[in-house]
Amino acid sequence: MAVDAVIAGIEPRDRKFHKSPIDYDEIRKSSVAPPALGTFAPNPESDETYFVNYHHLKGSPKIELYLPEPPIQFRDDYWHALYHPLIDRWEAEAASNEFRWGKFKKKIAVLFISHPQGHWLFMGRSTLFDAIEIELAHMENREPVFSETRSKQIGRAVREMGSWGFIEVFSDESLEKFANDPDGIKKWLIVPTPMLRNTSQVLEYLFEIQSDEATLADIEDKAKYNLPKTKTVVKDNSTYSDEFPYIKAIDPDARANQYKAADHYENRDVPRMVLPVHPIEDLGDQQFCHVVLKGFPRGKDLAVKAGSVHQVSEIISVSPLGHYANMESAARTESVTCLQTEINPTNGETIRPLIEMLTEEDQVAVLNFIRSYLTDEAEKELGKIMMKKNGSDILVEAIQLVRSRGMRRRYVIRQIQLLCAVILQDCLALWSGQIVASWQQGQETHD
Repeated sequence: MAVDAVIAGIEPRDRKFHKSPIDYDEIRKSSVAPPALGTFAPNPESDETYFVNYHHLKGSPKIELYLPEPPIQFRDDYWHALYHPLIDRWEAEAASNEFRWGKFKKKIAVLFISHPQGHWLFMGRSTLFDAIEIELAHMENREPVFSETRSKQIGRAVREMGSWGFIEVFSDESLEKFANDPDGIKKWLIVPTPMLRNTSQVLEYLFEIQSDEATLADIEDKAKYNLPKTKTVVKDNSTYSDEFPYIKAIDPDARANQYKAADHYENRDVPRMVLPVHPIEDLGDQQFCHVVLKGFPRGKDLAVKAGSVHQVSEIISVSPLGHYANMESAARTESVTCLQTEINPTNGETIRPLIEMLTEEDQVAVLNFIRSYLTDEAEKELGKIMMKKNGSDILVEAIQLVRSRGMRRRYVIRQIQLLCAVILQDCLALWSGQIVASWQQGQETHD
C-alpha cells in the first residue's frame, strides 16, 4: 500500500492528529525507500492546504497537508508560518534512523512542551534563537550565551524540528515596520505538535530531568508547600483501588485529603473544547470550556446522570494551589466581592482586587496573555509603562492597551475573572478536604 493512501479511514492530511498504526512499517514497505523529507509545493486550489512531493519513494507520491495555523487566539493577527512540515506524521514516526534525537534537541523539545499554555510566545529585539536561548538558560538555571555558534546550533535544531513536523513556528508579519527601529519588539510563536508531545525520546528525557531534580527533600518540601502553612501534613488513610473510581474508603480527616485538591487544581489545564461567543456570525473570540459529567460507577464505567459545561480561563496558572491556600483574609474577601459585584467589567482598574490576589508567577502569566492581544504600537507603549510602574499597576495599564473593538478587552478581562474564580473554588475544596480522588486518563490517583 502506498504512503499516500487513506489508511484506517485517515487521510494523510489528518495524520497530524493520529499516531501511526502499529503495522505502518509493514504497510509502507512497498514504497521501498526509507522515510525522508519531501519537497514543498503550493496547492493552487486551496488556501488551507499544500502538497509535499516524496520523490525519493517509489512512484513519487504526492500528499496533501494542512497549512500550519497559530493558536485560535492569534488568528486575527498577522502571523505567518516560517517552516512547513515536509513530511507527514506517520512517515516521520517511521523515520527512526533518519531523524536523530541528540541531547541538545531533546533539551529544546522539553522546553517547547513545558509551557502551561501549550505554546510559546517569544518576544525580543534580536532573533528568535536568542529568545529561545534566554528561556533555555532559565530552565537550566544558568546565564544565557549569546554567540554566533550558539545561535546557529539553536537555529539548526528549530529548523529541523519544524521541517519534520515536531513544531510549528510563526512570525509576526508586521515586523517590517520595525526593520529600521532599534526599539522594535519582535514576536514569534512556537507550537509543539501532537507528535512532539508523544515522542518517547523527549518524554524519557523529561522524566530524567525531573527525576534528577526530585530528591526526597524536594518532594517533602513540595508536599508541605502545597498545604496551608497552619496545617500539618497528615497521613492519608484512604483506601484506593486500581480500577475506576480508584477509591474504596475515605479518610475522615479533611487534612489528609488536601493534597488531592491540589491534584484537581493541576488537572484544570487538560485539553478543553471551544465554543463560539454570541453573536456567532461576528466570528469573535471563542471561549474555552470543560464538559463535567456527574454520576456513579457502574462496573468500570460511569453511569452519567447529569452534566454541565464550565467556562475555563485561557490563562493557565503556573503556581501550585498551596500558594493560594494561605491567602490573607482581606485579599480573599476583596476578590470574592469583586467577582460578585463586577460581573461584566470593561476596564482593568475594576478588577484590580483579582490581579492583586494572584502570585507574581501568575501575574507574569496574565501579562504574557495580555501581550498576545496587543498591537505593535501598544506593545511599545507597554514598554514605557513597565519602566515607570510595577506589579499590579502594570497589568491594569496593560489591559487598557487592549483594543476594545470586537470586545477583545472584555474577553481578556473575562479570562482573568475565570482564572481567579477557579483558584478560589479549589481553595475552598482544599480547606474543606472536599476532593478525595483526582486523576487524568492513564494516570493513577495515588503513589
